[in-house]
Amino acid sequence: MPHIPDEILSTIFLFLASEVFFYPKRDGPRCKLSRPYRWMQIIYVCRRWHAVSFATRRLWAFVDLSSSRRTKALLRLSGSAPLTVLHRWGHFCKASLSCCIQEMSRIHTFNLLEFSTSQALRLPAASPPSTSRLVTLNLVNVSPAFGVSLLGPQLTRLCFMGVQYPVRTLLAMLRSTPALVDLELSDPFELGTLGNVFDQDRREEVVSLPALECLSVKTHTRAGLSCAAFTERLKLPPSAAIFLVHHSDDYCPPEELPDPNELFRCIADSRLHNGTPFRTVTTENNAPKRRLRISTTLRSSAVYSLYTHESWDL
Repeated sequence: MPHIPDEILSTIFLFLASEVFFYPKRDGPRCKLSRPYRWMQIIYVCRRWHAVSFATRRLWAFVDLSSSRRTKALLRLSGSAPLTVLHRWGHFCKASLSCCIQEMSRIHTFNLLEFSTSQALRLPAASPPSTSRLVTLNLVNVSPAFGVSLLGPQLTRLCFMGVQYPVRTLLAMLRSTPALVDLELSDPFELGTLGNVFDQDRREEVVSLPALECLSVKTHTRAGLSCAAFTERLKLPPSAAIFLVHHSDDYCPPEELPDPNELFRCIADSRLHNGTPFRTVTTENNAPKRRLRISTTLRSSAVYSLYTHESWDL
């Protein structure tokens, strides 16, 4: 097709590669990645397509972690282009991950979703300057050893599932993400009592997220107070939507569930939400014969939802 300019042909190739590699809005983080590199068949169509594809550095910046040999080749072919690193299910190659960690300063989107193990994997450490381009970070059952240094001022999307942190540590990590737009946490708190983790003066503990549009927190019922303490110390814009989800592994009698009024006390009384309109919150417990519904009003223009049942997928 000599009548199609190289620039347009390159754009078509980029669209094809991104669509095959990752569907962020339609599939979500839990879908299985199948045949992420089938777009490479285009290089065998003709010599011109072969030349255009290899001249387009960004085309080779989509990296899967199933093969260290392929990862090294993609890192070389992509030059200095921003990287999109994605791994879901299936075989996990630690050598591929090590290669990507060495190029951390180039990573734009980092999605590491490991469902094949029951224990969280540990990532190697990285220095703070090496994450300057990171915009999207989704970690499922993967624990970053570098913690706060991983999150930078350009981060807009953050998802942690299956990795637990103390409330104070999680707040410290979020303090360096003022541009965060979407925050999704699943079981992020350690089970048990909250304890005296904050000083009497809470002003230094408040974390401002002025750009946040959506906050989703799924926690175990026994971590409800930690969730309340965490949410209390977030300064969010009035338009932010907040979804608080509490679940229990086993049947929990209504009398043993945390008091919803206690869970939301910090939010309802917090100075961070004073002066904004009232909204309604509905809670449900997971009793098979008796359903307990309690309505609570909060001083916030955001939408708060709390569901207590056996399973709920974010």
